[in-house]
Amino acid sequence: MSLRQPPGMTKRSPFRYSKTLPEIIRLAVMLYIRFPLSLRNVEDLLHERGIEISDKTVRFWWNRFGPFPPETGMRVGKLRRVRIRLTAPAPRFYPAARLSVSSGCRSAANAAAQAQVVAQARSAMAVP
Repeated sequence: MSLRQPPGMTKRSPFRYSKTLPEIIRLAVMLYIRFPLSLRNVEDLLHERGIEISDKTVRFWWNRFGPFPPETGMRVGKLRRVRIRLTAPAPRFYPAARLSVSSGCRSAANAAAQAQVVAQARSAMAVP
C-alpha cells in the first residue's frame, strides 16, 4: 500500500470548509501556542487588529488546526505547562549574610527565633 497520492491529485486544504482566511486562523493558533495567553487574551489581541472573533472560535481552531491531533492524547495544558516551566525565571537565592532581623515581627518569641537563625547563619559563614 502506497502512501503517495496518485498523480494529478492535489492535497486538500484543511481550511477548505472555513469561512475565515487561513492567515487569520494561523495567526490565532500561533498566538495561543507561542505565548502564554488565554483564549480571551488572543481574542482581545485580534480585536485590536480589527478581527472580530470569539474565544470559543479560537478554541475550536486550536482543536482543529493545532499541532496535536485529538487522537494523540496530547492537550494544550501539557504543552503550556512545559513552556511556562522552561521560560519561568529562576528562584532568587538570598545568602545568609544578607539576612537581618526585621522590626516587624509579630511576637517576641518569633523575633528571638529569627535572630537566632540569623546569628547561626552569620557564624557559619564567618572565616576563621
